Amino acid sequence: ETAETATTVAPAAAPKPMAALGETTIADDAASLSEWVAKAMKCPAVGVEILADGDESMTASPVGVGVALPSGEAFYVPASLLAALKPLFENTTTTIVAGDIKRYMVMLRRRGIALAMPYFDTAVAHYLLQPERLHDTARIGAELIGTECETIESFLGPKGKNRLRFSQKSAADACRFACTYAHTSLALRDVLLRLIAQENIIPLLTDIELPLVEVLADME
Repeated sequence: ETAETATTVAPAAAPKPMAALGETTIADDAASLSEWVAKAMKCPAVGVEILADGDESMTASPVGVGVALPSGEAFYVPASLLAALKPLFENTTTTIVAGDIKRYMVMLRRRGIALAMPYFDTAVAHYLLQPERLHDTARIGAELIGTECETIESFLGPKGKNRLRFSQKSAADACRFACTYAHTSLALRDVLLRLIAQENIIPLLTDIELPLVEVLADME
């Protein structure tokens, strides 16, 4: 399993530049969603951002899922159709790239979806490079690839009783937000892997830290 994990996440020798985020689509009908899922499953990796109301993984309620493809295409799936993403999340050939894999694992398992390897957590990877820094997708993206993600504070408001919930935002706004984060996560993967390779700590990432995410999700 360890060797397979390392092979799965290792960057290509000369990765192609990530395409810019193009038009985003709300896949809210079974026919179009089936086509999007099939297209995503043909990709070596996809970026994912799950929007959910609630801070605790065990009790959070998914609102929707943004999925970004290497082509720059991205689609958003309302929580009511979350089950349609099960083949993608349980696919053993497409790497799921996100900024909080453990949280997603816990939320999805409660809904009968087993997200497992191959996956890549950008926050875990960034922690190995700069443990003293914050590791949220917006900050890492701005620092390493110059992306401009709207912060959660800007999107929902400052923390406190008056903060909005994702479920209170329009589907169009949620789609844009989730797909932007998913695209940024995917774009960060090769950048982080190259930086980690320069530090000669790829085995630490692939053999210890990434597998540990699943162990921690099991414990939670």
